[in-house]
Amino acid sequence: MQGVGAQTWQALIDGLQIIQLTDWLALGAEDLEQLPNFAKKRSAQTVQAFTQAKLQPFRAWLKALGAPASVTVRNGDNWQTLAALNPNSLLLLNQAPCPDLFFLYTTRSQT
Repeated sequence: MQGVGAQTWQALIDGLQIIQLTDWLALGAEDLEQLPNFAKKRSAQTVQAFTQAKLQPFRAWLKALGAPASVTVRNGDNWQTLAALNPNSLLLLNQAPCPDLFFLYTTRSQT
């Protein structure tokens, strides 16, 4: 993600703004301004980078995350759907009959 390097991600993790992979989707400038070394300008730049990233095709993100080529992206698969999942829905997806579902793949790869 252009303009968001390892130091930025580490600051977000250290500041408990990112705990799960999708937490960055909900962050706004106000959230970032609460962190050390995140003035208004850096917060605005980071939020702008996040906004641009959200405009990228979900398929491109899966490739960047290293998802295998066999993973099929379905019409409803997107960051918003992923962010909305909770532990109970992940358990249900683990029992889903669709073996190439991205969410099923990610929950199994963590075990």
